Amino acid sequence: MGWNAHRVALFIEDGRVRKLADEIIYAQDKEISEMKYLLASIAEDGKQPVDPKTPAPLVDSVEAALASADVPVIDPQFLAQEDVSAALPEGAMCTFVYTEDSQPALAVGPGTTGTIAAVRLSGNVVRIEGDSMGAFAGGDLRLTLAGRDGQGIAELMDQDLPEVIMELAIGDQLQAGYLGYLRCQ
Repeated sequence: MGWNAHRVALFIEDGRVRKLADEIIYAQDKEISEMKYLLASIAEDGKQPVDPKTPAPLVDSVEAALASADVPVIDPQFLAQEDVSAALPEGAMCTFVYTEDSQPALAVGPGTTGTIAAVRLSGNVVRIEGDSMGAFAGGDLRLTLAGRDGQGIAELMDQDLPEVIMELAIGDQLQAGYLGYLRCQ
């Protein structure tokens, strides 16, 4: 039995298949954005050596491993419109998207004392206070948003999908960057 558009449509209507399809789309969009960021970084700073510090393997119990789960990546996930509305009651002024067609991975809106960024990390939508459109911090998490050529976000708000860099860091140990686009209202 061959595949046809009707069969594919039936599978996509199945919640399990739709969920997997959405996860694949998200992963590809995020990885494309991260690759663009790294290529831009190489073009600007040159090649960097691979971090030679590989920790020695540790053999431990399942219970100990699950109790001390280590998250080796910062993985901003897509935000649904409901997430943005809940985190930013006054609405988003701008969003960061991995690709021109992807859902937002970050939303920025007005706060009581400055701006607030909303991002989904580890399945949770979090709000991060900022004193400007491009610098946010909460606990050990730092997030910056800037134009590809270093412009401030306020300078780019009137442009149609300018390229921007989103960088996240948790302390000094965990860092990630993505080259994507800014979509403003």
